Amino acid sequence: MRLSGRTEVTAVDLAPYVHALPAVLAELRALTFVDGKVRHPVTGTPHEGLQLVTGVHPCPGAVYRLVIREELVPEPTPEEAIVTERLGATDPEAARDWERGRVAAARASGQVDVKWHRLVVTLADDDARRTALDVRDEPDEARARIDVRDSGRIDTVLELVDLAPASVLVRGAVQVLMRLEAARLPPFVDQSPQLVATVSHRRVRIHVDVRFAAVAADRWAVTTDVDARGAGWWARPLVALTTPFLRGPAGRELAAVMAALPAAFELFAAELLARRPDPAALVADAVSALPLTVP
Repeated sequence: MRLSGRTEVTAVDLAPYVHALPAVLAELRALTFVDGKVRHPVTGTPHEGLQLVTGVHPCPGAVYRLVIREELVPEPTPEEAIVTERLGATDPEAARDWERGRVAAARASGQVDVKWHRLVVTLADDDARRTALDVRDEPDEARARIDVRDSGRIDTVLELVDLAPASVLVRGAVQVLMRLEAARLPPFVDQSPQLVATVSHRRVRIHVDVRFAAVAADRWAVTTDVDARGAGWWARPLVALTTPFLRGPAGRELAAVMAALPAAFELFAAELLARRPDPAALVADAVSALPLTVP
């Protein structure tokens, strides 16, 4: 089954951040750990959100524990959603301020739940051109290898140990291979896709190509091609038979994703414009976002 989608989004100039990537990695290597806890590079405050478990930072073989605090904000009420939609259509910055105020009010009234994510990170390889990390969650339900090159290429291999262990049809490991060529986004672009992803399961294989092309000084065209095929001796004919019935729902899902991209890119562009690609500041902000204490 093949599907395609196209939309236009706000252009995002990643070139300064790609060029700053080696310096960002150098700032991360320069972090210090005292009693196993990372110290803020500016204030010296210890943050339990990142701890050195074994090894020597930043030498390959070092193992870290990363704890991320996620706030689960309640969905907006129908009335709040109407206000957000109206503001978003006329003043995106006002819409963002409104959303921040809604989240702050929910937090103050105790409506925000907190979820903790615990990850074990191993520095697998590190030199001036490449840094590779092995990441797994502490329940060991997901694992990833993240490979960052100074050229701006980021390779990610994500493996979910079991998608749905209770289901005979879809249980089994899922592997996601993804490559982002950030340095080849417009205007540094050719005809090949800048984002490639492959999802593999014993029942199905899905390949996604995403291409970005400049259509104006401040606009990109985003084209997505999806190819889904059955895997296994019986799944291939099953997928072939059900494709006419699945194409409609799958096409609507892809259309919904593409429809959401312009707003996501506009927010992303605004976030980038709000800060400079200062490696020291980026790393300091990342440490500041880590919890000071963890349960």
